Amino acid sequence: MVDEEVCKQWFVRLLQEQETWLEGALRDSTADWKIMAVHHKPMGFISRSIMPLAQRYGVNMVIA
Repeated sequence: MVDEEVCKQWFVRLLQEQETWLEGALRDSTADWKIMAVHHKPMGFISRSIMPLAQRYGVNMVIA
């Protein structure tokens, strides 16, 4: 079994890596329309990272 704290930290690192990737992809995009498709609802826990990025980089639509 994996220690609970080790497991939590793995997910925290994964989320941080994904946020870094997403910000880079949005920042570097030259698309006329920016549409994000995400697994999590955009107004739950994950909204603290996704929605500010969507607003900052002019995302036109978020599909969850």
